[in-house]
Amino acid sequence: MHYAVLILIILICLAVILRLAGGKVRKLKLIAVEAIPEEKQSEIKKRLLEIRLQKRILGGGQKIFSFFKKVGAICLNIVVGLVIFFKMKRQRRLFTRKMPEAKIRTESKTASVVSDKLLEAGVLIKKRMFDEAEGKCIEALKDEPKNVDIFLVLGDIYAFKQEWKSAEETYRHIMRIDPKFLLAQKELANILETSKKWEDLKQLSQYILKNGHEEAWIYIKLGLSYRKTGYPDVAEKYFERAVELEPKSEPALDCLLEAAIINKNKSLALKALNTLMGISSDAMKLQSYQDKIDIL
Repeated sequence: MHYAVLILIILICLAVILRLAGGKVRKLKLIAVEAIPEEKQSEIKKRLLEIRLQKRILGGGQKIFSFFKKVGAICLNIVVGLVIFFKMKRQRRLFTRKMPEAKIRTESKTASVVSDKLLEAGVLIKKRMFDEAEGKCIEALKDEPKNVDIFLVLGDIYAFKQEWKSAEETYRHIMRIDPKFLLAQKELANILETSKKWEDLKQLSQYILKNGHEEAWIYIKLGLSYRKTGYPDVAEKYFERAVELEPKSEPALDCLLEAAIINKNKSLALKALNTLMGISSDAMKLQSYQDKIDIL
């Protein structure tokens, strides 16, 4: 439909241009030669005829080219203008469709000072300006003292600063606000593993499982807590469960291999190693496992 309108407009423009050109020709024909004295009319007519012939011979082609060049330029400008018009019209429709969603996001951001402070804290963390980021989080907590997202960022800041005790206290505080907030529980488990608090890690992992969460990382943490406290046989079962949930998980296979080697379970160790060979590109690690299995 748009193309039909475009062609129609171009044809109308051509018709207008031709009409104007025809008008100019008619005006030239109306030059009052008769008003010139008779004695000079023949001479002037002769001169005009010569000039016209000369212009037709020398400049006729140039005039035609110039005329069509102007017409082409006008048509091109019209075409470009129409293309831009239809493009802008289409973009306006698209923008109108997207506007409500964008408006909602903008309103939600501007309505919450806390969100702005969290965004600022995120930027500061990327710049490794942890003290300044901590300050932004504390300011945000004054407005929303039970906002778990703020505490989560604050816990991450303490973890970056390797302030393990503060990080642990922060994640535990999140659990008091929202006992089912799995992300905070996962971060706390990482802190407990780093701090080598194996009994606390064991209790936390069991608590998460009781709440109905069953993911590979939970069984890995639970298996580690048992292995590090002298129960590699129990740990082996948890590592097997982790591999069942994520058969291509390199961390789970590593833990299972180490436990199987400690327990002298050669068949299980070989099975885990064969799977790991199809995943890991660490040749030295694989060879180390193979050497340990060979002497079982």
